[in-house]
Amino acid sequence: MLIKLVEVYENKGGSATTTLTGEKNEYSLREVYVNPDHVVCLRTDELMQQNHVAGLLPEKMHEELSFTKVHINRGHSGINITVVGHPALVEESLGRQKGLLQG
Repeated sequence: MLIKLVEVYENKGGSATTTLTGEKNEYSLREVYVNPDHVVCLRTDELMQQNHVAGLLPEKMHEELSFTKVHINRGHSGINITVVGHPALVEESLGRQKGLLQG
C-alpha cells in the first residue's frame, strides 16, 4: 500500500515562484506516494527548517512546521526526499510500529 505525503522540493532552473508580496519562493510543494516497506531512515531536516524561517518556502505554510528527510531504498541506491511533518508524525503516517528491532 502506498502512503501519500507532502514533499518540499527545490524549484530547478531558476523558476522560483512569486508570492502575493512579490517575493521569490525557492521551493514548492507536491504530493508524493511512498511505499512504506522501502523507507530506510527518517530524520529531522534542519536545513529545510532554516529555509522555511528564511522565507524560501511557500508563504501559506505555518511558521512552526517541521520537516523530515525520508531515505527510500531503490535497490542498489537510494533517494532522499523532504516531507512536511515531524519524524514521529511521518512514522505514524507510514504505519510503522514503534519499538526496537528483534534479531
